[in-house]
Amino acid sequence: MIRTWRGWRWRSAQTIPHWPVVTVSIAGRAPDGTAIRGVARGIIAVGNVAIGGLAVGIVAVGPLAIGIVALGAAAVGVVSVGFVAVGVVAVGISVAGLVTAGLMRDASGA
Repeated sequence: MIRTWRGWRWRSAQTIPHWPVVTVSIAGRAPDGTAIRGVARGIIAVGNVAIGGLAVGIVAVGPLAIGIVALGAAAVGVVSVGFVAVGVVAVGISVAGLVTAGLMRDASGA
């Protein structure tokens, strides 16, 4: 028997210029069988792919991004790109991690 992952999506009723304040979207199948994409867009976004002011997800894009792959002004993740980037692989202006590329590095001598 093959079991499918049930997706989930929630969006707050409050919006700030057409962006929901909080959005959560996890990819999978809805109970009626339709596909739910895991793309969350909002001021605070949580999902497989998160785009927003505070983005948390597998792929996160926004001013403050936290995820496996993080792109933003301040990015924390396994692979992170941003002005301030922390991760195993980090690229940016001020970076910390195992493999780094940037103008300023942490003081650990990496």
